[in-house]
Amino acid sequence: MQTYIGVTGFMTPEEIASAYSVVPQRKQEPRLKVGFPKYRDHSLMIGILASWKSLRGIPLKPEWQKRYPKNTAEIKNIFVSAGKPESTFDPLRLIHYSCGKNVDDLAHDLRMMKDEVGQSFDGFQLNIPWPDPEVLGEVLEPHDFDPDGVGDWGDAVILQIGQAAIEMAHNSPHEITSRLKKYEGVIDGVLLDPSGGQGKIFDCGQAQKILHAINIENNNLSVGIAGGLCAETLHLLQPLIRRGLSSMSIDAEGRIRNKDGDMDIPAMQKYLVEAFEMFSR
Repeated sequence: MQTYIGVTGFMTPEEIASAYSVVPQRKQEPRLKVGFPKYRDHSLMIGILASWKSLRGIPLKPEWQKRYPKNTAEIKNIFVSAGKPESTFDPLRLIHYSCGKNVDDLAHDLRMMKDEVGQSFDGFQLNIPWPDPEVLGEVLEPHDFDPDGVGDWGDAVILQIGQAAIEMAHNSPHEITSRLKKYEGVIDGVLLDPSGGQGKIFDCGQAQKILHAINIENNNLSVGIAGGLCAETLHLLQPLIRRGLSSMSIDAEGRIRNKDGDMDIPAMQKYLVEAFEMFSR
């Protein structure tokens, strides 16, 4: 699937429009690198958060309340009102869903979001440590590997590998890749994100080992990283890019919000401008 530069935590269509306004047109030149059959340029990922609690109207902790829409109707309204940009780039619009310990409701919640948000979004990022692949397969469309990375996003599924998932795999890149084999045909990519939206900087050494292992053992999956990213920390990705991970996706959340918890529009736009520039070199 197409690699992306992402922003997560949108709450209004105006915030999305401000992201669209700074994204450059992409060049459709396929990379000819084993394991990364994607366009030379990244596209934009628009992430809206949802959780087991938010979908049920259960109050969230104060620090999260300005990141989660109240229900599926509000999520749909944000996506529909924002629309798509009148340009050649096609954004990937994802719902980033977490269920906490309520894994028995995973299938129900995914079906509900698909039914109620409808065609106004393109797929899910699952912020869940190693969800049951059989449950996912029952709800989500089967995915075949697209060697060209071309076409509509369709029912895209990204699996977040957060700190809990890393620890469950005993901090072992080999065990992570072994576990990922169970998701073949169910997910399109993985996002290594030990920060979980809290703005903590990723561990470059650990990230390189895990992403490199996934690229070798699970090379039909797109790979990405998040953790403390903003314009001022993008340089931390350079060691990964130099080690052959220039086609990875990235995502930012915690460090592009202001002290009041709202999205910092200038900081978000600066991150996007500099990230697209960095990956186009």
